[in-house]
Amino acid sequence: MDVREIVKSLDSEIAARTSDRFGIKMGYALMKALAEDGLVTLEKFSIMGSGVFEHELLTYKRKYAVTIDYDMADYDFALGVARPQM
Repeated sequence: MDVREIVKSLDSEIAARTSDRFGIKMGYALMKALAEDGLVTLEKFSIMGSGVFEHELLTYKRKYAVTIDYDMADYDFALGVARPQM
């Protein structure tokens, strides 16, 4: 599987979104490959950037929360539904 092509497809789908308030789920093999390439990293998040209730989450390109979906094929991904801004 060519991970570079998957990254292009993922980035294309992200670019087509009007909001960046969504997460990404992906198969285990894709998550592992992106982590090895430094595209999936552990980052700190807090409520509205305030530092309150800080948590570490896996992220894609340090911006989008990512989770492994063990029911997905190894190299599949899906973007979540964008949350409206409050």
